[in-house]
Parts: sequence; structure tokens; C-alpha cells
Amino acid sequence: MGAFPGHRGRTHLVRNHENKVTAEIGVPTVPGLTYDPAAKGGCTVLELDGRNDVLGERVAVAGTAVNCAGGPTPWNTWLTCEETEDRAGTNGYTKDHGFIFEVDGADPRRTGAVPLTAMGRFQHEAIAVDPHSGIVYETEDAFERPFGLFYRFLPRKPLGGTGSLRAGGALEAMRVPGVPDLSAVQETGTRFEGVEWVPVPDPLAAGTPVRFQDFGPKGITHAQKLEGCYWGGRAVYFVSSFARAGDGSAATHFGQVWKYEPHRRRLTLVVVFGPSTDVRLPGESPDNICLAPTGA
Repeated sequence: MGAFPGHRGRTHLVRNHENKVTAEIGVPTVPGLTYDPAAKGGCTVLELDGRNDVLGERVAVAGTAVNCAGGPTPWNTWLTCEETEDRAGTNGYTKDHGFIFEVDGADPRRTGAVPLTAMGRFQHEAIAVDPHSGIVYETEDAFERPFGLFYRFLPRKPLGGTGSLRAGGALEAMRVPGVPDLSAVQETGTRFEGVEWVPVPDPLAAGTPVRFQDFGPKGITHAQKLEGCYWGGRAVYFVSSFARAGDGSAATHFGQVWKYEPHRRRLTLVVVFGPSTDVRLPGESPDNICLAPTGA
């Protein structure tokens, strides 16, 4: 979820609903705010006053599927992410899924239920926007091989405000030279210089899911369970919740936090958990992530 300022000291709290098609209670369908009536996910908004008392609740977007995470934009909207790549005809869906949708908590009809198709169709988890360049970073939560990728989206209208991402742009995936699987990196502080970004052949995954696509003879860098994503300072941080050699990862860990510095094209492993014991400790297997104002 994300909290955004409103008029007269009010706050709009935009909340994801990670509903699959089997959910007992779905987000209510609303004309003009529904993408696919067969899908039960979406976002709702709580409006709070200055004392955090609830003034009201409403649907912001409906008819989406498995809205797992997302992230805020510098212009105070929320990007909600579908963690699925089901096609129309699967589970009764009438449209393809696996997209990002923009949500305006103050006025949901400004954004409607429009998939941001140029940002890719895959098992999205979270996003973070570089407030300096407008580039949007995206994680892919895939726990089966081939594992997910870390992406960046270069918008045609960077930092253009509400609705600007509909203008499209270019989707690229991260390649760390010589590192096909991030799980193999086990030492905190390990740095990689000269990170590369490779155009995604088919962002809509019309025939083949993105992580299966051919990125050329050098391949691409994968990681199991890429989840949280957050911008802080001059870098984007992202999480791999865990990796298991038994699932096909290069090595096992109980969680990694990575830092990518765009101005240096540098990737650094800043935190790694386990596996020092057979029992996971509190804080291991991180999912989402945020940075405190202190930078911690």
C-alpha cells in the first residue's frame, strides 16, 4: 500500500488486494474502473482525516489479478502490479494479465483501469521510480526456473505526471557480466561494475514469457523470488527473498538485498541472510522493503 497527501490534511491510503480468481470476496466491479470483470483483485482507497479517522472507502481499480506490490510515483500516484502472467481464457479471464496499472487515490477516474503494456507483461512484484531520471525499476517474482529478471523502463515522457506512462517507452533487463544467477553471490559487499541493460525482445510476452526469451549469446541475469524494490538517495534497492539450490538456483540463501547505482552502473550486495542454520531467524526471507529517512 501507499499513503498520499490529500486536501485539508487528509491522507489517501491506496491498498492492493492480492486476490486470485479463487478468492471468496473480490474487489467490487465499478463501471469505468474495471479491467476484466472475471478477475477479483484490484485496489481500494481509505480516506483518513488529520487524526487518522476513516472518512470513507472506495474502489480505485478492479478486475485485475493478484495485485501483489507496486510502488509510489513522484507525482503521488500508485503503480499496482499484477503477480501473474495468465492469458485470456485461463481461469475464465477475458483479458491477458500480468500488467502494471496506475492508480490515483484522490481521483481514481483520472487513471481508470488502463494496463501500462509497454512496462511488460510478467509476474510483477514491485517498482521504484528514480526521481531524477524518471526511470522505473521493476522486479519479477518467479520461484521456478528460469527465475525472474530485474528490469528498468525508460518512459517516453519521464516524470510527466499522472497518465504519462501510457505514452510508452522501452523495457530492458539487467545483465551482470559473468553472473547468470545472483544467488551465487554470497559475500556482503561484493560489487559488480559495468552492469548492462538489454532490450526485452517481446515485452508483451505474446508467445513466450519474458524470462524464457532469447537475450543473445551472453544471456541474461536471473534471480529467484525478486520482490521488494525501493529508491533511496541515488540508488535503487531490491530484494531476493530466498534462493534454493533444490529449486535450481546456483546456491541457497535466506534473503539478499541488492543496491544498484545508475550513475556508476554498479551493483552491490548489501545484505545476505543464511543459510547458517537449518532454522530461519527473524528478519530472514525479506519480502518488501523500504528505507528510513536516515538511510537505514
